[in-house]
Amino acid sequence: MFSIPAPLRAAPALHELRAPSGTAAHAGLALRLLPAQGPVLWVSVSPDWYPPGLAWAGLNPARCLFARARSDDEVLGSAEVGLRGGMAVVAACGALSRLAAKRLALAAKTGNALGFVLRHAPAVTAQDSTAVLARWFVTPAPGGGLRAELLYAKGVALGIYEDRDDAPLAVPLRRAG
Repeated sequence: MFSIPAPLRAAPALHELRAPSGTAAHAGLALRLLPAQGPVLWVSVSPDWYPPGLAWAGLNPARCLFARARSDDEVLGSAEVGLRGGMAVVAACGALSRLAAKRLALAAKTGNALGFVLRHAPAVTAQDSTAVLARWFVTPAPGGGLRAELLYAKGVALGIYEDRDDAPLAVPLRRAG
């Protein structure tokens, strides 16, 4: 379990979770940070949900509304509607413009909701937005589990967190920078 600072767990907020192509590490972090109760909208152009796997990871699939979108714009539009409606949202998309991030952050605030945008992207891009509460780069940890580098956060020290299968007590390994 990650020992993530409380301000990063609180709603309303929008997190951007990035991971290298070919991994689903960012989805693993989203699962760990989702609220324990309430509905969850999970929307993607290329869905890779596996409800038994989500249940094994601790998310009851009965809480989820799974939606397949035709484009990134549709993913982000659906996420915005879900956040405004007070749902926790996990939205997988290829790109996140500054304007889209701002709209999602405002929707999360309006709906008092927690949202996660999952992207396969490098740690730093030219379109990085400060509208998100936190930006993470998540990779599989050696030996299993997750390694999450906090790249950007409002009011929280940056650092690297690790949750390994053999030692599930995530603590900041080091400050980033």
